[in-house]
Amino acid sequence: MGRALAAHFLIARSPLARLRPILERMLSAIPGSPVLPLLWRFAEEESDFTYESHLERRLAREADLTPAQRWNYLRYLFRRADFELPELPYVVVGMPKSASTFVSGLVAELAGVPIDTPHSPNDFLGTGFDKGRMWDLCNAHSVVHGHLAATPRTLSYFRLLNVRPIITVRNIFDALRSYADHITVTEEDGRSALWMNFAVMRMAALNVEFYATWCRAWQRGWDQLWVEYDEVRSDPHGLVDRLVMHLGAANLARDGVARAQAMLEGDRMSQERKRSLMFNKGQSGRGREIPEVQKSVVRQMYSIYPDIDFSPIDPEA
Repeated sequence: MGRALAAHFLIARSPLARLRPILERMLSAIPGSPVLPLLWRFAEEESDFTYESHLERRLAREADLTPAQRWNYLRYLFRRADFELPELPYVVVGMPKSASTFVSGLVAELAGVPIDTPHSPNDFLGTGFDKGRMWDLCNAHSVVHGHLAATPRTLSYFRLLNVRPIITVRNIFDALRSYADHITVTEEDGRSALWMNFAVMRMAALNVEFYATWCRAWQRGWDQLWVEYDEVRSDPHGLVDRLVMHLGAANLARDGVARAQAMLEGDRMSQERKRSLMFNKGQSGRGREIPEVQKSVVRQMYSIYPDIDFSPIDPEA
């Protein structure tokens, strides 16, 4: 790590951070490149972003950060010189096919804001972290909906943006069976059975990682709201009450609760709105149709996370 960057973070983590605006005004009077872009150039040329990866891992475990510290770290990670400290109050991340889109719709109605994604348009699975999209979302008032696992990078940015995520999960085999239906309908015709098998197993690995990493985040005390697929089906009005408690009154639209409750009345929702939220009745138990050979392979993936109890998404595990 370059000495200039080391000094930068030494100041950011000390009481000297309070003097930062004064120091920047003094140093900016020196002819030449602005101070922060110069430090960022040192970071890029001398550390090859190695320090950035270490920083993300440390921030993922950091429990308490002052607003000044959050702001300084975001300035470095986003390579931005001037912006107000953002927050993302509406974030829903879920296992694919776990009703995460529908839950995002409820949050959107409660908050009176649109739904957006943290994923790149090139990420057709919708599971990868994209820093550019995250920066865009910092300047937009919307529900962030995606399928991000709790990787060090995701947790570090969520920590800095004060995110209290809503996590949606489902029986893993029901989710995989639903995903198989989805790709059968939406992908080009002519896919082989072998291709389908690989696609489902790839999604199984992503689901295992998603569930295990968010469980670990919860074990470390991360403030998050867990929503199970069966709850969405059996007690949607109770779910609205839990969402209201989690989001807090300050983050709700004036008529948000009434709009969310009205959304649950399927007959009153337009067909276009239903399609946009992937609205359907859903079924539980279809995971029984997955061959036992495939189930055995999925359960072998659990061994990567020996500290995690997978029974909530696989009661037979």
